[in-house]
Amino acid sequence: ETVEAARGTGGRLFTMVVAFFGIAGTWYLFSTFTAFILETNLNQAYRRRRMEQTISAMGGHYIICGIGRVGGYVADELQRTRRPFVVVDTDAATLSAHEERTGHRVLLLGDATDDDILRQAGVARAAGVFAVTNDDSKNLVVSLSAKQLNPVVRVVARVHDRRNVEKTRRAAVTDAKPALQK
Repeated sequence: ETVEAARGTGGRLFTMVVAFFGIAGTWYLFSTFTAFILETNLNQAYRRRRMEQTISAMGGHYIICGIGRVGGYVADELQRTRRPFVVVDTDAATLSAHEERTGHRVLLLGDATDDDILRQAGVARAAGVFAVTNDDSKNLVVSLSAKQLNPVVRVVARVHDRRNVEKTRRAAVTDAKPALQK
């Protein structure tokens, strides 16, 4: 009887250990999977939805298309004067650097020459658009698109090549400024 009792106790102990590790392993896998899902897709979707809600509540704001050197100066001035604005850029790293430097979080990743991106940025309700990418043709397309979507919006475009200043002005841009040469 003592041998049978010892086998029964050992068997029960072995079953308890296997059950414990089975439950712990399952719990670990479930929590890791849940954290992965929440940190990736759901977090991005939540941030994008909050951004869309923030932008849709804006009116009389400004849109900065291109957050390079000149766009950064424009953003700094708008932030200093407490004017609401949306930043649009095609480079996620540039947007992230801007957010890190200024704390400004109303950002859209996309090409401002795309009408849908301008609509997402609220061009229909915007007071002004700054087309300050490092490409004259993109700035011209952004300017034309913004004026088409909102004929009363004020558009300021950066021009690199002085030969393009008049062309840009004729495109119904409010103010075309040549980039300062060093």
